[in-house]
Amino acid sequence: MRNDELVNSLFFEVCTNSSMKAYEALYKMLYDRLVHFTAAIAGSFQLGEEIVSDVFVALWQKRQQLTSVKNPGVYIYVCARNASLNALQQRKVQNISFENLDVDALAIIPDIEE
Repeated sequence: MRNDELVNSLFFEVCTNSSMKAYEALYKMLYDRLVHFTAAIAGSFQLGEEIVSDVFVALWQKRQQLTSVKNPGVYIYVCARNASLNALQQRKVQNISFENLDVDALAIIPDIEE
């Protein structure tokens, strides 16, 4: 099973059956990459960890409303990106230099067209 198919399958199990086992597997599968992704945006590894935890808590809380999500991998990355940008705004960091962003970490976001 391909990685994105596994993400889809686990996400579906979480949303339709409230499977804690699938939730934990999805979390473990995506955690490291999401932390690097969010840390690249937020500028802090610790903040990246907090953001990823918050994204997964929100996913669990809204799981029954997410059954119609077509591409769960992209959905989770978009949630993580938005949460990272919100965290930046809350920290009142208005000017972000593109030179400070980790371009390699940003490149791991799934292609939306896939």
